[in-house]
Amino acid sequence: MAGLGLVYPFQAVWFQESAGLSGAELGMVLALRPVMALLGQPIWGRLADRTGARAQILAGVLLCAAIAYSVLPWMNSVVTIALVFGCASFFGTSIMPLGTSVSMAALGERASERFGGVRVWGTVGYLIFLFSFPRLLELWREREGLLDAAGEPGLGPGLFVGLAIVSVLAAAAVGGVRIQGSAAARSRAGDVRLLLRHRPYRRILLFGFLAQAMLAGPIQFFSILVGERGGTLTDVSDLWVPMLLVEIVLVFLSSQATRRFGAKALIAVGIGADGLRWLLTLLAPSLFWMIWPQLLHGVVIAGLIIGSAHYVEQVVPDRLRSTGQAGFAMVGISCATAFSNLGTGFLADAYGIEAPFLVGGTGAVLLAIVAIWGLPKPQRMAEAA
Repeated sequence: MAGLGLVYPFQAVWFQESAGLSGAELGMVLALRPVMALLGQPIWGRLADRTGARAQILAGVLLCAAIAYSVLPWMNSVVTIALVFGCASFFGTSIMPLGTSVSMAALGERASERFGGVRVWGTVGYLIFLFSFPRLLELWREREGLLDAAGEPGLGPGLFVGLAIVSVLAAAAVGGVRIQGSAAARSRAGDVRLLLRHRPYRRILLFGFLAQAMLAGPIQFFSILVGERGGTLTDVSDLWVPMLLVEIVLVFLSSQATRRFGAKALIAVGIGADGLRWLLTLLAPSLFWMIWPQLLHGVVIAGLIIGSAHYVEQVVPDRLRSTGQAGFAMVGISCATAFSNLGTGFLADAYGIEAPFLVGGTGAVLLAIVAIWGLPKPQRMAEAA
């Protein structure tokens, strides 16, 4: 996740300023990531479950993503950027769901109690790279005399090269993970059809899709909103820091919250918090006041993201752990994100950058209310059968 902290908050700026993409082109390029996830995530999740070599599959996916990301900064047209970014996304979008399934499997029977304590270190890595990158970049380019007329350092190839390096290191680390016992069980033919007939799993796919359709685009375009209000790359970083500090605490406590309140309640709270966050951000009169709504980001991650991972873990059997997480990532995140990025790009071009934040925020608050009754209690597939 350190690599995500390096790239995710700044990639929209890189594509616009360094690659010269328009708002519509940016929306289409970013939409390639979830579109390619629709192809890659079921393949890698299914392969991990059928072979039982979940950690080794994850290591291979990390290495392939690293190769593609290392090439991306030298592409100089919309077509080549789209091709290479699509290739990187084919592998890179499977890292998080595979990482979740590998973590749950490695933690064994106590996974629901211990997952938050493991996942929090991803946020720590994200925070360190997010905070340090723009400052180190500014120092280096100032020393080299490469600042632009506005005093901004500009984003060079280091953004994606750094992600590639971190991905290689992650592959080396995960390659040594050993999973034993029932957690290493292999899936059987016909299991996926049974899973898709399972009502709680179908319902979490639906709510995941609706939530991400409203909320994925705004977070991708957040750095552009900050820029429209006079912010710099350092301001973008500073706005992310309080988000992640709160996230560290709440993710660490997320497993205890799941046991006490249930994954369903966490998901509803997370969706509502994200909607409220963007509505309050639009009302902020200055960059200083934009900081405070971002504190809700930790609630979103601990609620919607971690809560959804726990929900899926509670409804799928061990032998379908990777398939279940990959399926949720494919439908509940990737497919919705493609729709959201396209919609956000066109809304921003047609009505201004604030429009997608208003639409997404309002829809998310309404969806959170519906989720309280619409999501069933999680029940494992074998028990239901």
